[in-house]
Amino acid sequence: MAIIEFVANDLCLDLVNTEIVEHGQPVDLLLSYEHLLDWLAEANLISSSNLKILKKWKNSEEANDVFAQAKTLRASYHQLAEDLIEGKTPSPSLIKQINTLMAQDSMYPQLKQSVDRYQIDFVREIKQPIDLMPVLAALPIDLLTQKDLDLVRKCGNPACVRYFYDSTKNHKRRWCSMDGCGNLMKVQRFRQKNKT
Repeated sequence: MAIIEFVANDLCLDLVNTEIVEHGQPVDLLLSYEHLLDWLAEANLISSSNLKILKKWKNSEEANDVFAQAKTLRASYHQLAEDLIEGKTPSPSLIKQINTLMAQDSMYPQLKQSVDRYQIDFVREIKQPIDLMPVLAALPIDLLTQKDLDLVRKCGNPACVRYFYDSTKNHKRRWCSMDGCGNLMKVQRFRQKNKT
């Protein structure tokens, strides 16, 4: 199985990028509830203590239901990425879906003292699989409210299906990653150039 990479500069797009193409074949990197938990932990969206609690639910009906809902939400985010690239606005049904899931969130503010002042930390109670849905629903919020939607891109490698947010200074990024697709496309151009 391929390694999950966070190359999109946006976690919503990174979730979409858990569906890739390898050797011309589609590959789903989220094959189970446990893979979803591992992705959330790698993305720093759940704590190690939350991870430990949630792993106890594996093979439960609740975990399987949440996993299915998460994959459906990922498909909606894939459509969102396509819509943004085409200059379309997000669908009202997606916004409604996000808001409905966010209304179930258990997050609350906590006042904490730092060295010389106070600050607000947000705490999220995650005790069962369904508590993950507001976490996943929140993924596109930063993209939709804080970022320039014209900078959502699809990798320039025709064989790649990954998306990214172009945060480069000149906004000319073409590849999901220079180490992968960028180098591959440069090698292909070099070989094509030297054939003639």
